[in-house]
Amino acid sequence: RRLLRAPGPADVVLDLSLANTGAKALRSLALQVQLCYSLALQPQPHQAEPCPVRLALAGGDNEVLEALDRLPDCAGWPIPRHASLEAAQQAGAVRRLVFLSPDAAEPLLAVEEDATYVIGGLVDAERRLRVSLARAETLHVEARHLPIAEHAVPLGSKPSVEILTVNQAFAALAAALAAQRAGESPHWPAILRAVLP
Repeated sequence: RRLLRAPGPADVVLDLSLANTGAKALRSLALQVQLCYSLALQPQPHQAEPCPVRLALAGGDNEVLEALDRLPDCAGWPIPRHASLEAAQQAGAVRRLVFLSPDAAEPLLAVEEDATYVIGGLVDAERRLRVSLARAETLHVEARHLPIAEHAVPLGSKPSVEILTVNQAFAALAAALAAQRAGESPHWPAILRAVLP
C-alpha cells in the first residue's frame, strides 16, 4: 500500500483527544478523518505519483474510536493509532511536534521535514477558544496557525473564516508538504484558496 511505502515518523497526527462528545460531532469528526485518509492517498500538485503524507491518529476515548470503527474498512487502514500524543512521542513515532492552532501567535510559513504537524480533532459548531493552544502548551511544543490572515490580500479580502475543519487543515498541510518535497516554498495563497470554504 502507498501509505506503507517506507517506515518512518508521521508527517501529520490527528489528535483525537480533543474531540467533542455527542453523536453528531463524532460522526462529523469520523467523516473528516476519512477525508484525510482519502486525501493522503492522492497525488498532490508537484508529484508525478503519490508520495503520501504519513498520517497517524492519537488519543480518543471509546466513543471516538467507535465512531471511527463504524466507517467502512477503517480497521484495515494502514495508519498507526497511538493511545496518545505522549505515547507516540515515547515510541519515536513522531518528530518534533508543531501543533496547529488558530489561537497561536505565530503563523506557519514553511513546513519542515524534521517536524510532525498536529491537527486537533475538534468539530466546532461554535468556536472553543484556546483549546488546541492549551494542548500545545501542556505538551510544551510549538504552536502555529495557518497563515490565512497573513495572506488576506492575495486571497482577495479578509477571509470569512480563519478556523478550518480537520480535513481542510490536513489538505493545506498536504499541499505545503508536497511543495516542500519538490524543493519549492509553499505558495500559501493558492493552497489556502483551494481549501477555504
